[in-house]
Amino acid sequence: MGLGALVIPALTSVRPIHEQLVEAVVTALGRLIEEPGLSPEPVAVPVELVARESA
Repeated sequence: MGLGALVIPALTSVRPIHEQLVEAVVTALGRLIEEPGLSPEPVAVPVELVARESA
């Protein structure tokens, strides 16, 4: 349970798709290990909206 569910009113938040987040991180780390001079690139992963009382 996230912090958003514990406050009053319960806060709306987003939940990342963990499998895709892990895949993106591993891919980025692999690129940086193979080519240490590269700058990290921004990565977007899908999220799920968790609508609570504040929505």
